[in-house]
Amino acid sequence: MRRMLTVCVVITVALVSVVLGVTAASAPGAGQPLYLNAHASIGSRVNDLLHRMTLDEKVGQMDQIVIGKLRDTTPPGDGDCNNAGGNNDPLQTSCLQRC
Repeated sequence: MRRMLTVCVVITVALVSVVLGVTAASAPGAGQPLYLNAHASIGSRVNDLLHRMTLDEKVGQMDQIVIGKLRDTTPPGDGDCNNAGGNNDPLQTSCLQRC
């Protein structure tokens, strides 16, 4: 009797694990990083992405605003670049000197 109960428990556990495995595999976002899963919370997505980024990548993200402030269509006299053309504007020496 005890052996029969053990076999039933093992079969039940196996079936449950198969069902859970199929459910997890078909869930939205399965097989992709958490930060790409649109169904995950924003906080968990941000944390996942930040943990995947290197320090250089994080610094690069923070430096983008600085580079933008060094671009303008023409060199401004006061060194205050407006970056009207976005990343297509050339870097201006007067803006580099002001920073």
